[in-house]
Amino acid sequence: MACPMQSLLARLGSRGDRDDWFRYLPPELRNSIDTFGTTGGSQPREEEAQETAENERSLSSGSQVVRAAGSIAVRGRVWTLAQEARGCRWVQAAIERAGRAEGVALAAELHGHVASAARSPHANHVLQRCIVTMAPEDCQFIVDEVEEAGVDHVAKNKYGCRILQRLLERCPRQQVRGMLEAIIRDMPSFCVHPYANYIVQTILRHGSSGDRQRIVSVTLGEAEELCRAPHGCIVVLVAFETLHPDLQDALAKRLARKQGLLVNMACSKQGAALVQRLIHSLHERDRCQALSDFTAAAGTLGASEHGRRILEELGIPATRSAVGLSVGL
Repeated sequence: MACPMQSLLARLGSRGDRDDWFRYLPPELRNSIDTFGTTGGSQPREEEAQETAENERSLSSGSQVVRAAGSIAVRGRVWTLAQEARGCRWVQAAIERAGRAEGVALAAELHGHVASAARSPHANHVLQRCIVTMAPEDCQFIVDEVEEAGVDHVAKNKYGCRILQRLLERCPRQQVRGMLEAIIRDMPSFCVHPYANYIVQTILRHGSSGDRQRIVSVTLGEAEELCRAPHGCIVVLVAFETLHPDLQDALAKRLARKQGLLVNMACSKQGAALVQRLIHSLHERDRCQALSDFTAAAGTLGASEHGRRILEELGIPATRSAVGLSVGL
């Protein structure tokens, strides 16, 4: 009869270099791995979508190990393992497969470490797994520690912004009210930040009608300034799509009449996306003026990949000198 552990480890793949987490495994599982080999793993990727997909794929191997050894494979070692590329996947698998009481017990090992975990390239996935699999009330310690660390501090981190997004998506408004107030109070700086802007987008898409309206109101009031920053353009675009057509027309007209604003916006990827939407909302007079402005600025726009796309869509030729400059001729 085949040895279940041998068959399992054979499926996981041949042994690679040992990670730090190896020494924390229970002796019986460590000895079996010594005999039969262990799994390899992929490092998280830079972009969140790719990184999340990779993390999900890698969870299958972690889940197999957890099925073989139970939560004993991570119990008492959750914080240490959570900080490592492979170990964090073992912890996620254990939390995902655990009953409520066991899941809460495992998550309790993260108490006091939430601020650090939120900013970790590996442990942030463990926090996200807790938030999406556990009851909101069992995640209160995450809310508390994020607020204690400072919503701004966590939100403006590449990984920390994801924790706030998951909390805002999953938790009742009353539970995250303090976070919402902190975000709305400092919303303009969140909108133009490369990571925090995603949190504002999350509220616009998943927040209560009252919170969405507050975000839209601030966005409309600060639209000209927000549109001077590429990430601010994306927030304005998301807010724009929530407006009544009459308000969309009024905002498009207002931005188009701000001298040079649309031209500057068109030179960035994020700004060009908003410019395309605004142009379609302009009435004939303002649209003609915008076309005239783009034609006059064809040299500037032609030096930008995104500007050239706007010119092409509008049927305006880029100047030869600008195109040559953009490709190094």
